[in-house]
Amino acid sequence: MARSTPLAPMIGPDAVASRAAVRSPKTAELVAGTLRRMVVEGQLKDGDFLPNEAELMAHFGVSRPTLREAVRVLESERLVEVRRGSRTGARVRVPGPEIVARPAGLLLELS
Repeated sequence: MARSTPLAPMIGPDAVASRAAVRSPKTAELVAGTLRRMVVEGQLKDGDFLPNEAELMAHFGVSRPTLREAVRVLESERLVEVRRGSRTGARVRVPGPEIVARPAGLLLELS
């Protein structure tokens, strides 16, 4: 008799479907995660500008599209604000309590 384990679905006929559900994070997500951690740990403070694209691409060893996707992720989380114009670049914006409370409130409503 086969022993049941938490990984049993990974062995049988459902294995292909189960493997499809597990994915590795995209490179842009990893870069965004590193920059996010730098904000949380205080290495990047509210109002600081991120280094320019060339410096960030060299530091992370990524392409321009990957870096821009990472910055868009942080922009959607309101951790950075991207301005185009005379002083271009991404500026760190630590969200206030009202920004943080909105998703938490939505999560509580859905529970």
